[in-house]
Amino acid sequence: MRFEFLGTAGSVPTPRPLCSCEVCCEARTQGVPHSRNGPALFVHGPNLLVDTPEEISSQLNRSSVSRIDGVFLSHWHPDHTMGRRLFELLGKDYIETPPRHRCTDVFLTPRVIADLKVRLGAWDDLEFYERGSLVAIHAVEPSSKFKINDFELMPFSLNEDFAFGLQIRSATHRALVVPDETFGWKVPSELRKPDLAILPAGVFHIHPVSNLQHLPDSHPMLSREITHQDTLRLIEEIDADMTILTHIDEPDRCSYSQLQKVEALYQRNGKKIAFAYDTMIFDLHSQLRKTSYR
Repeated sequence: MRFEFLGTAGSVPTPRPLCSCEVCCEARTQGVPHSRNGPALFVHGPNLLVDTPEEISSQLNRSSVSRIDGVFLSHWHPDHTMGRRLFELLGKDYIETPPRHRCTDVFLTPRVIADLKVRLGAWDDLEFYERGSLVAIHAVEPSSKFKINDFELMPFSLNEDFAFGLQIRSATHRALVVPDETFGWKVPSELRKPDLAILPAGVFHIHPVSNLQHLPDSHPMLSREITHQDTLRLIEEIDADMTILTHIDEPDRCSYSQLQKVEALYQRNGKKIAFAYDTMIFDLHSQLRKTSYR
């Protein structure tokens, strides 16, 4: 399995529009890997796309992805679903007569289906695409297994009951993909000790380089979002051979260079933790990372 990080921001990309902070100015000038856009991951092997942010079309155009055999939407939030017009762009035949539309398999838990029916007009879009043979919607229950290209996939519930992670198993490896919403999550024993865990980095209310606290403990965000410090404890609980952190939001004011320093410190202390960046590819078999700047 190879994991290609198409976008590694959370709900607020870097650079944020019109922001003149140091991190945004650097990202605007230097581009990838200093810049980050909406959260999306592609898993080569099952050829599975996880989530469709607004920037998904440009993310795919700069990627090494050549085909998509399935899409998993982890939850309804806009930064994970607003690029759903991708299904039309992938599948609609504008040239041949009669048209030869291409259908994309979309996998959703019943809770995500229920949310999409009342949020963002999303279900109207998906039904429209399904009527046009552009998508086939598959309801998959949490803890139930399904297969794509001989890979076994299983969605699992998080403490935030509207969001879901995904376990992916090959003949030789097992990975956990949790795109977002790990606040309060207690990891079931059967999910622990994977070869790879992909998790959101958590809110850096204390800057990891300056050690300055820029969000007070009373800040309302901290009552519903996991902090980076709590994410480190979650990493110990999961006990993966390797952990890659993503979903890094601009308000945390952590630059790519700073996070590379933090990563080096963690690894010197024996923690196999890396920070993802846009276009990063991680090969689970060889444990090698490479970039694919485009």
